[in-house]
Amino acid sequence: MKFLHTSDWHIGKKLEGRTRLEEQKTVLGSIVKIAKEEEVDVVLVAGDIFDTFTPSAEAEQLFFDVVSSLSALGAAVVIIAGNHDDPVRLSASASLAEKCNVYFYGEEQKLYTGSESRVKCDERGKDYIVFSNGGERVYVALLPYPTELRMKEKLREDETYAEKVKRYIDEATSNNAENLPIVLVSHLFMLGGEKSDGERAIDLGGARIVPPSVIGENVIYSALGHLHKRQVVSRERNIIYSGSPLQYAFDEASYEKSVNVFSVEKGAVEGLKTIPLDGYKKLLRTTLKSCEEAEKFMAEAGDTFIEIMLELSAPPSSEELKRLVGSYPNAVLRINYSSGEKAVKSRTVMGSEELFKEYYKSRYNEEVPADMLELFLKCVHDTEVEDETDSY
Repeated sequence: MKFLHTSDWHIGKKLEGRTRLEEQKTVLGSIVKIAKEEEVDVVLVAGDIFDTFTPSAEAEQLFFDVVSSLSALGAAVVIIAGNHDDPVRLSASASLAEKCNVYFYGEEQKLYTGSESRVKCDERGKDYIVFSNGGERVYVALLPYPTELRMKEKLREDETYAEKVKRYIDEATSNNAENLPIVLVSHLFMLGGEKSDGERAIDLGGARIVPPSVIGENVIYSALGHLHKRQVVSRERNIIYSGSPLQYAFDEASYEKSVNVFSVEKGAVEGLKTIPLDGYKKLLRTTLKSCEEAEKFMAEAGDTFIEIMLELSAPPSSEELKRLVGSYPNAVLRINYSSGEKAVKSRTVMGSEELFKEYYKSRYNEEVPADMLELFLKCVHDTEVEDETDSY
């Protein structure tokens, strides 16, 4: 049975206000093409389908078009929610999707019986699906981005986050009475993973990072989402992030984008390979010392998005800024300049944590205490969680 692992589509995500929808359409079409050429049986989409809880109609249409195209190939499609997704909204079409061999976490409705699919769904529960293709049977366990709110349970003070995640995974694999090979699909921040600027800061100083040991030894492949760089957490145990299909932030400029394809044969992972994606603009990032250098670089950059860090001795004039912005609308300028002995850093470069540290030091002339910084980060996180509750 052949699988394709992808994640973090972030349909509708913009880059500094600049739309990427056409790129997303092209690169997701590239995934459909790979699934066809590789004759994939099951497509695993490991969360963050959309970039917001309330995606645009255009973003939702693209999602439906891509999933429909994958289903039309005869493949089953398995989808879980990431931290950017509203799980209720994402699975609202489940009753229609099941008629196309498309499955969401949390649904326990009818089994797909269409004859045009290369795989059959033999059994399913809210957090697992059993697929067969005549020669192989595979148990697919599902765990979307896990919080107490999303999992509909009360906070347990006697349990760490890692213990909670382990319990969820154990529950998702507990119905495997036939001891079938298990493939896990989840949206987690795994210890050792490398994040980028394109991801929401939700780890609370490490509180939501979990070790590989939360995944049972009986899992032969873990299809992870959440981190945008393709990376292998454990090669021996096949704990892998597929990464996002586009470069979504400038610190991802060196990341090549891809999907993972592998087969399960006689209970083991075989033929695991990475297949590059095309159709996205490769981002550029550079540091320059003058407006003249910036103009020259932009003129030679071609049709892509670029970030220029301008290190100047004085602020640029309004004419220089007008000329720079007007000559290349896809350029993002970050301007740092020296004012006497003090270097002034553009605040557009800073994240919430860095801005808070700078404010505190300017206000009290000392570094922010660790406990206060942790409280600030928790408040930022709780604000995001409150946004989630609007969807329930």
